Amino acid sequence: LNCLETNVKENKLNCLETNVKENINIINKFNNCNVSKHPFEHIVIDDFFTETFYENLSEEINNIDLSKFNVKHYSNGGKYRNSINIICRLDNISEYKNSKNYQALIKNNYLHILKIVDFYMENIKNLPNIIVNKIKTNRIKFLSYLHFSICKDFNKYFIDPHTDSENNVFSQLIYCPPNKNYENKNLGLELYSKKNDKFDVEKYIDFKKNRVITFAPNDISYHGVNCVKDIENTRNSLQIFWMKNKFIEKPIAFNNIEKSSSNDILKLLDIKKDDKI
Repeated sequence: LNCLETNVKENKLNCLETNVKENINIINKFNNCNVSKHPFEHIVIDDFFTETFYENLSEEINNIDLSKFNVKHYSNGGKYRNSINIICRLDNISEYKNSKNYQALIKNNYLHILKIVDFYMENIKNLPNIIVNKIKTNRIKFLSYLHFSICKDFNKYFIDPHTDSENNVFSQLIYCPPNKNYENKNLGLELYSKKNDKFDVEKYIDFKKNRVITFAPNDISYHGVNCVKDIENTRNSLQIFWMKNKFIEKPIAFNNIEKSSSNDILKLLDIKKDDKI
């Protein structure tokens, strides 16, 4: 019993020490990063996580059992994305731990994903306060929610040039391919300029393992992803959105909103019939 108790204590201490080191490493990465200015301000950080942690994290994402989760799909190219979402409110941070998707991570022992979710939720204010020292945005004073997504994109996924929602304070993409075979396959992020309703590619950021892209959405932050094709498995990433208001997920049924009933629209907007708006 004494031996067992000692082993348990040592394992807990080792786990705690690893978490602390990983968390400090992430914060230091942002404190020491450089900002690219063209075509809009953004940060690219390579080797974001320690190598061992990343390998375990990417393996969990690559092999995650989607049937255990509440999975969302979106319109257009988003039909080919499986998204596992967890939302955290600034005024009730611990609430996210009761969500179905968070509980499924626990029950199925996705320990490395859990560590990242917990880190971002626990630093819902701290991390954007560090980022805003690099990339200025007035939206930070309205920060209200954090939206965390585990994304698995299949062939045919794409997203056209867009700036992200006006509700977004910061947007962050963490690329999590299982190996280097996903590099140089046009799976990365394109950054655009817009002139006379025409988009020109100003920069391409490749889909490289353990790479993080962060920016503050504004009226010129156009970005997109070309149609995914010829991949054997899925294009895996984590996406983190710090937001002014609760993220409203747009289901496929609302591609043609003119054919949607008023009750459906109210439900989408989380508004009750008797609410005064």
